[in-house]
Amino acid sequence: MKKQNGMTLIGTLIVLALIGFFTLLTLNVGPLYGDYYKVKSAMTAVEKTPNLSSKSIADIKLLFRKKLDINYLPGGEIMKSTKVKKGGGKVTMRVTHDFTATLMNNLDVVLHLDDSFEVR
Repeated sequence: MKKQNGMTLIGTLIVLALIGFFTLLTLNVGPLYGDYYKVKSAMTAVEKTPNLSSKSIADIKLLFRKKLDINYLPGGEIMKSTKVKKGGGKVTMRVTHDFTATLMNNLDVVLHLDDSFEVR
């Protein structure tokens, strides 16, 4: 008698459930990472702005807001968590923001951004 090889129905269903879960995770978390890197690229663009230390705090925030607009990000919530300080010939900018996405019902994914730079 020949031994049967292959996966059982339960094994196949478990594999399909895992594939479905990771697909759901990727489709919901992927855009969060996209937004995260858009904010980081806007910060990098502000950091590389020539003569940044000669600009006012309002001008630096406006510049950051424009960079966010270019990246198609609504800047309202991000701008609330953006802090710009000037003093001692240097400019410090810090952004702390939480990006959230709902996976299913009451299960959420949170991506925390806490980044800063200092320009002299």
